[in-house]
Amino acid sequence: KRSEAKGGQWAFTGGHPKHGETSLDGVKREIKEELGITDLNPIVFKSVKGNNVFCDLYYIHQDINLDDIVKQEEEVADVMFATKDEIDALLANGQFKKGHYMMFEDFLKFKNVDF
Repeated sequence: KRSEAKGGQWAFTGGHPKHGETSLDGVKREIKEELGITDLNPIVFKSVKGNNVFCDLYYIHQDINLDDIVKQEEEVADVMFATKDEIDALLANGQFKKGHYMMFEDFLKFKNVDF
Protein backbone atom coordinates (compact mmCIF):
# COMPACT_ATOMS: atom_id res chain seq x y z
CA LYS A 1 0.00 0.00 0.00
CA ARG A 2 1.35 3.38 -0.94
CA SER A 3 1.96 5.89 1.84
CA GLU A 4 -0.66 8.58 2.42
CA ALA A 5 1.77 11.08 0.86
CA LYS A 6 1.67 8.92 -2.30
CA GLY A 7 -2.14 8.59 -2.36
CA GLY A 8 -2.70 5.75 0.10
CA GLN A 9 -3.96 3.25 -2.48
CA TRP A 10 -2.80 -0.31 -2.92
CA ALA A 11 -0.44 -0.71 -5.86
CA PHE A 12 2.56 -2.66 -7.06
CA THR A 13 6.14 -1.60 -6.43
CA GLY A 14 7.57 0.40 -9.29
CA GLY A 15 9.30 3.54 -10.30
CA HIS A 16 11.45 5.22 -12.87
CA PRO A 17 14.99 4.29 -13.83
CA LYS A 18 17.64 6.88 -13.18
CA HIS A 19 19.67 8.39 -16.01
CA GLY A 20 21.95 5.72 -17.48
CA GLU A 21 20.23 2.90 -15.57
CA THR A 22 18.59 -0.04 -17.38
CA SER A 23 14.97 -0.79 -16.56
CA LEU A 24 16.08 -4.04 -14.90
CA ASP A 25 18.57 -2.20 -12.69
CA GLY A 26 15.87 0.37 -11.95
CA VAL A 27 13.26 -2.16 -10.88
CA LYS A 28 15.78 -3.97 -8.65
CA ARG A 29 16.79 -0.64 -7.08
CA GLU A 30 13.16 0.39 -6.51
CA ILE A 31 12.32 -2.93 -4.84
CA LYS A 32 15.39 -2.67 -2.64
CA GLU A 33 14.60 0.95 -1.70
CA GLU A 34 10.88 0.47 -1.10
CA LEU A 35 10.83 -3.03 0.40
CA GLY A 36 14.41 -3.80 1.42
CA ILE A 37 14.43 -6.95 -0.69
CA THR A 38 17.47 -8.02 -2.70
CA ASP A 39 18.44 -11.19 -4.58
CA LEU A 40 15.37 -11.05 -6.80
CA ASN A 41 15.12 -12.10 -10.43
CA PRO A 42 12.54 -9.86 -12.11
CA ILE A 43 11.34 -11.12 -15.50
CA VAL A 44 10.10 -8.62 -18.09
CA PHE A 45 6.76 -9.60 -19.61
CA LYS A 46 5.80 -6.47 -21.52
CA SER A 47 7.59 -3.48 -23.02
CA VAL A 48 5.75 -0.44 -24.30
CA LYS A 49 7.61 2.28 -26.16
CA GLY A 50 6.36 5.71 -27.19
CA ASN A 51 7.97 8.85 -28.59
CA ASN A 52 9.80 9.91 -25.43
CA VAL A 53 8.80 7.21 -22.98
CA PHE A 54 9.07 3.51 -22.38
CA CYS A 55 7.59 1.19 -19.80
CA ASP A 56 8.86 -2.29 -18.99
CA LEU A 57 6.61 -4.44 -16.83
CA TYR A 58 8.19 -7.14 -14.67
CA TYR A 59 6.99 -9.96 -12.49
CA ILE A 60 8.83 -11.91 -9.82
CA HIS A 61 8.12 -15.59 -9.16
CA GLN A 62 9.94 -16.21 -5.91
CA ASP A 63 9.07 -16.95 -2.32
CA ILE A 64 9.13 -13.76 -0.28
CA ASN A 65 8.59 -13.71 3.46
CA LEU A 66 6.59 -10.63 4.42
CA ASP A 67 8.48 -10.57 7.73
CA ASP A 68 11.69 -9.85 5.78
CA ILE A 69 10.32 -6.68 4.24
CA VAL A 70 11.69 -3.36 5.45
CA LYS A 71 9.29 -0.66 4.26
CA GLN A 72 10.50 2.73 3.06
CA GLU A 73 7.99 4.71 5.14
CA GLU A 74 7.94 7.68 2.73
CA GLU A 75 6.71 5.37 -0.04
CA VAL A 76 5.12 2.29 1.54
CA ALA A 77 2.46 2.09 4.26
CA ASP A 78 1.77 -1.66 4.21
CA VAL A 79 2.36 -4.88 2.27
CA MET A 80 0.28 -8.00 1.74
CA PHE A 81 -0.30 -10.97 -0.50
CA ALA A 82 -3.70 -10.79 -2.23
CA THR A 83 -5.79 -12.98 -4.51
CA LYS A 84 -7.24 -11.64 -7.75
CA ASP A 85 -10.66 -11.45 -6.08
CA GLU A 86 -9.21 -9.39 -3.23
CA ILE A 87 -7.49 -7.06 -5.70
CA ASP A 88 -10.74 -6.76 -7.69
CA ALA A 89 -12.58 -5.78 -4.49
CA LEU A 90 -9.94 -3.18 -3.62
CA LEU A 91 -10.28 -1.70 -7.11
CA ALA A 92 -14.08 -1.63 -6.88
CA ASN A 93 -13.81 0.25 -3.58
CA GLY A 94 -11.37 2.79 -5.02
CA GLN A 95 -8.54 1.42 -2.88
CA PHE A 96 -6.35 0.05 -5.69
CA LYS A 97 -4.47 2.23 -8.17
CA LYS A 98 -6.27 1.83 -11.50
CA GLY A 99 -3.16 2.12 -13.71
CA HIS A 100 -1.48 -0.63 -11.71
CA TYR A 101 -4.58 -2.80 -12.06
CA MET A 102 -4.35 -2.40 -15.84
CA MET A 103 -0.76 -3.68 -15.68
CA PHE A 104 -1.99 -6.60 -13.55
CA GLU A 105 -4.52 -7.45 -16.28
CA ASP A 106 -1.69 -7.40 -18.83
CA PHE A 107 0.22 -9.86 -16.66
CA LEU A 108 -2.77 -12.18 -16.36
CA LYS A 109 -3.14 -12.22 -20.16
CA PHE A 110 0.59 -12.82 -20.59
CA LYS A 111 0.77 -15.70 -18.14
CA ASN A 112 -2.74 -16.98 -18.95
CA VAL A 113 -3.20 -17.29 -15.20
CA ASP A 114 -6.42 -18.24 -13.48
CA PHE A 115 -6.39 -17.33 -9.80
